[in-house]
Amino acid sequence: IKLCSKNRESSLVWLPRVLGVINMGINHWSGPVADALSPLEKGSLIAVKFNDPWWVLMNNVFKCQAAFHSGRPLKELEGMVSETQQKAYDFEEVNLLLSIIPLYQMIFNLTGRAENPTLLSGTIMNWDDALKQMVEACNMVSKCSLYLYSLQVAYLFGDYVLAHKMGELYEEQHVQDKAAFDLSDLHACWSVYFQGLTAMALLFESSTHNRKDLKKLVTQNTKKITKWTESAPMNFLHKQQLLEAEWASFQGKRDHATSLYDKSIAGARDHGFIQDVALSYERASYHFKRQGDKRSAEKYLSFAHEHYKEWGAIAKAEQTNVGDTSSGDMEKCRSGLLTKFNQRRSNWGISSRKLGGDGGSPGSSFRKLTIGGSSFRKLYSGGSGDSTEMGKNTL
Repeated sequence: IKLCSKNRESSLVWLPRVLGVINMGINHWSGPVADALSPLEKGSLIAVKFNDPWWVLMNNVFKCQAAFHSGRPLKELEGMVSETQQKAYDFEEVNLLLSIIPLYQMIFNLTGRAENPTLLSGTIMNWDDALKQMVEACNMVSKCSLYLYSLQVAYLFGDYVLAHKMGELYEEQHVQDKAAFDLSDLHACWSVYFQGLTAMALLFESSTHNRKDLKKLVTQNTKKITKWTESAPMNFLHKQQLLEAEWASFQGKRDHATSLYDKSIAGARDHGFIQDVALSYERASYHFKRQGDKRSAEKYLSFAHEHYKEWGAIAKAEQTNVGDTSSGDMEKCRSGLLTKFNQRRSNWGISSRKLGGDGGSPGSSFRKLTIGGSSFRKLYSGGSGDSTEMGKNTL
């Protein structure tokens, strides 16, 4: 930072690294997550000037992650991710390609382009193949990204058992390779948040999971987020309030829970987290249903639907419009989503063929590439027979 402050040509070569580290590892502890987007774009452009492809890509990957977590429209985000993926191909950077594809697949899940929205597997990547390549490349940070986005998508679409398992895998990996996570604090924050929400969802479902352990996880994670709120309320206060609202609802404190849900909604809206506005409305609707207040439940669920739709999460918007997604109706809701997916399949040109008959992802075919001695798979659309490079508007 001191070198860069001198504004000399010789020291500016460090600026992309400084901007990347600050805006992915530090910024969110004191300022809005969205404030990282412009500096990261600047870092990428300076890295281009100094012919530093690694930090061109690192800043782009960080920008995509910050854009997702700050609630940027998914259509806009998909353009960023597609461009970053193409640069990873162009620069032949296998590890950074692996780091971006879980987010790319999650966008497809959220926007209704995954055959099973609860699983992070489909047109962009096959979960098992991606994990295998990450292990072979010793890319532990990408493994954590895979687990985190798998946790989020499973939770959002109601597979809380799967979400809980992904959270456990994330924590195991994080503990084993803590030294590798100096630049992934933002991911760690969102993991804590979604693990807490998942534990609450399992408690509401009277799951066979150990309820004592689930309550302990909720308490621990709420305390962590409460601590983070002290320095960055714009990023964490509404998350703290949603977890507290869920806990109050679980304890039967109707009015207190309702107040906290409304505060979480208002806080998320004030700071631009549209995905959290939608989620808080959705969770509040289930709270009202448990209380027997059908009118309020439908009202809040309709608000969730509108905000998911505004974010661009078409599959989630359909989920909150198809029917109530509380535990009793979840299978019916999933069935409705899959029916709608199959109705649109012909319009997208997505094949239902499985790769090699071994349960690979639908709608994808792969071409093997070897780069720098490391083998990885370059994804292509498997539509009507014409292979179009992913990252160039396949769908």
